[in-house]
Amino acid sequence: MSAWMWFALAGSCVLAEILTTALLFASFALAALAAGITNLLFGDTFAQWLVLVVVAVISLGLLRPFASKFIFQKTPQNDTGIEALISKTGVVVAQITPDSGTIKLKNEIWTARCDSGVIEAGVAVLVLRIEGAVAIVAAVN
Repeated sequence: MSAWMWFALAGSCVLAEILTTALLFASFALAALAAGITNLLFGDTFAQWLVLVVVAVISLGLLRPFASKFIFQKTPQNDTGIEALISKTGVVVAQITPDSGTIKLKNEIWTARCDSGVIEAGVAVLVLRIEGAVAIVAAVN
């Protein structure tokens, strides 16, 4: 095969890789590119096919698993919104009772309530749950 055919094959494999994102065609594109360069340097048909096979096997066996580990890694699930506030600590700004109170939580002022008793200003509290826009808290012991 001539060099331009190898380069066309490599380009086709790159396009196929873009469509599939499986890192399979990327290995063949790399192998076809290497075969095209071999054609330009040596012109030997046997050498072109040998380079194609060797580069394809190496890239499939070594580069694909290595690249897949980084490209397809999953990000850990993070709580967002209200769920991210549960189990966080805040500080009481105004006395908390079962009916009223405020806390400072993540640099924001929140309306807060406790299930029972009274929690004085300045005490650290733990967010137990969020009900609407009200944090239900308990004093940190």
